Amino acid sequence: MDSKRSAATRVTVVTEGIFVARIQADPELTGVSAVLFDEVHERSLDGDFGLALALEAQGALRPDLRLVAMSATLDGARFSRLLGATEQGAPVIESEGRSYPLALRYLGRSGDGRIEDAMASAIRQALREAEGGVLAGWRGCRRRSACITCMAAWSRRRSARRSAPSPMARASWCWRRGSPRPA
Repeated sequence: MDSKRSAATRVTVVTEGIFVARIQADPELTGVSAVLFDEVHERSLDGDFGLALALEAQGALRPDLRLVAMSATLDGARFSRLLGATEQGAPVIESEGRSYPLALRYLGRSGDGRIEDAMASAIRQALREAEGGVLAGWRGCRRRSACITCMAAWSRRRSARRSAPSPMARASWCWRRGSPRPA
C-alpha cells in the first residue's frame, strides 16, 4: 500500500477494503480515535462489513471509539437507530444544503459507439443549449479519463475555452498504480 503517513499524521484516508483489512488485523484499532464512513448510502460489501466490524469493535473493545456515518440522502432517524447503542439511537446532525434546478434528458445511444464519446457529446450539447456549467460524473477512472481526453481534444479543436475540463480533473481523481499522485 502506498502510504505517506508519519508520527505527525492526524487523518488517514483509506478505501473500504483497506479499512476492513486493517480492522481485521487490529480489531482494537490501536491509535485510532474516530472512524468516518462517508456516503454510507452507497452500499457495498466492504463498506457494510467495515461498518459492522467498527460497530462490533466499539461495542466490545473500544467504547471510546467514535463512529461517524455521513450521507446526503440517507434516512437519518433509521440509521441513527441502527448505529445507536441506546433506545434514543446515535445523535443525528443535519446540515441543510441548497437545491438547484436539474434537467434530465434521455439522449439515447447506439450500441456501436463508445460510452465516453456519447458522454462528451452530451456535455457539448448541454453547454450549447444552456448557460452555466455542467457537472458530469461517473464511476471508474478509465472512462472518466477517456471522457476528459475527448472533451479536451474537442476544446482544442474549437478553441472553446468555456468547455475545457479542469486541468486538475484527471489528476485529482484518477491515477495509475506506480504513477505520481497529486499533491
